[in-house]
Amino acid sequence: MEQNPIKTTHICSYCKQELPLENFYIRKGKQQPDNYCKECRRIKTLVHKKSKSTSRPKNNAPQRVVITSVLDREERMRLILQARQKVNESIARKKRMVAEAEMKAMDAIDARDG
Repeated sequence: MEQNPIKTTHICSYCKQELPLENFYIRKGKQQPDNYCKECRRIKTLVHKKSKSTSRPKNNAPQRVVITSVLDREERMRLILQARQKVNESIARKKRMVAEAEMKAMDAIDARDG
């Protein structure tokens, strides 16, 4: 029978150096050394984070108007009424959802009892 010798070194896939196992993180899932040594992993992580932050699009969300900062009275009133309408629509939607849920619960009770 042939026994597998215990490896004490590992080759980094990035720098191609054979280094002791202490220079590698151990992957939790496989309990094996990482493909990159700790130093190369640190460098690759920094490069990845840097490229990720520069490639991310800037916040292109539409700017929200602060109603109280609008000086034109007519425009401010239009914005207030528009906001009030949105709130009322949201409240009506919520009431419909609650009523539908209550109806489903009543139907379930009736089906169980009937």
